[in-house]
Amino acid sequence: MKNFVRGMGIGILVFAVFSYIIFAFEFKTVGASMNKSATLSEDEIISKAKELGFVSIKDLPKQAPQTELSDEQIISKAKALGMDFTPKNIEKTGNENGISDIVTKTQESDTDTYVKITITAGLSATKISQLLFDNKLIDDKDSFRVFLQEKKVTTLLRTGVHYIPYNSSYDEILKILQARPK
Repeated sequence: MKNFVRGMGIGILVFAVFSYIIFAFEFKTVGASMNKSATLSEDEIISKAKELGFVSIKDLPKQAPQTELSDEQIISKAKALGMDFTPKNIEKTGNENGISDIVTKTQESDTDTYVKITITAGLSATKISQLLFDNKLIDDKDSFRVFLQEKKVTTLLRTGVHYIPYNSSYDEILKILQARPK
C-alpha cells in the first residue's frame, strides 16, 4: 500500500511538470499573437473586417422616410397579408344565461348577418350548444351536442371571439369554433 501511494505521488508530480511545460510554451505563442493584434491600427482593423465581409453602418443605403398611408391602402395591404375585417357597427345584447357575451352585428357583410360569440374557458359542449341555440344559429341544441360528441371534438373547441353567420351548417359552425379566433 505504501508503494502504491508513492507511485501515485510521483505520477502526479511528473504530470504536473509536463503540463506546466506544455502550457507555458503554448501561452507564449498565444501571447505573442495577441500582442501583434493589439498593435493593429483602427484602419487596419476596418480593412480586415471589410475583407471578411463586414459592412459599416455608414455604408448602408439610406431608407426612404415613411409616408402616411390612407385607410384604404392599409386595408388593401392587410387583406393581401390574409387579414380579415369585421364591421364596426355592433349592437350589444343581453346575456340571459351568464354563459358568454353575445354581440349581434347590425351591419351586413355580403348577404350574411353574423353573430359574435365569445367562448370562455371551461364552457362545456352543452353550454356552447345552448349559447348557439339562444342566438338562433342552430335549431336544436341537443342534436348539435350529439353532433359534437359523434365527431369527438367536444374538448377541441377554441376559446375566444368567433363570428358565425346565420344559416350556417353544423360543419361550418364546427369549423369556425375550431379555428383560431380573429
